[in-house]
Amino acid sequence: MQHDEMAKLRVLLVRPWLLGAEPIVAALRGAEFEPELEHVDFEAALHAAVTRGTFDLALYDPQTQGLSREVVESCLRTSPRKVPLVLLDGESDIAEHVQRALKASAS
Repeated sequence: MQHDEMAKLRVLLVRPWLLGAEPIVAALRGAEFEPELEHVDFEAALHAAVTRGTFDLALYDPQTQGLSREVVESCLRTSPRKVPLVLLDGESDIAEHVQRALKASAS
């Protein structure tokens, strides 16, 4: 699939800024998604992002200090649409988890 034919994907990335987003973007592009990321790493920014935008998917890195999975899930429940959450564990294939989460949320 060519770059302009990739499926657009609006992603909320909850991850420390120091870890960067490049590996995430590369993995999503490898799975033929064109990600549009909003990267947050503290609670106020998370709430502002969810209030301001609509996301297809949220990716959560447990290394994000001060933001537990429960806080992220609670905030996502305030979104006008269901936003699947994928845990970034550093071990698994991100693209595979994203595809499974999107498929599950569509059904």
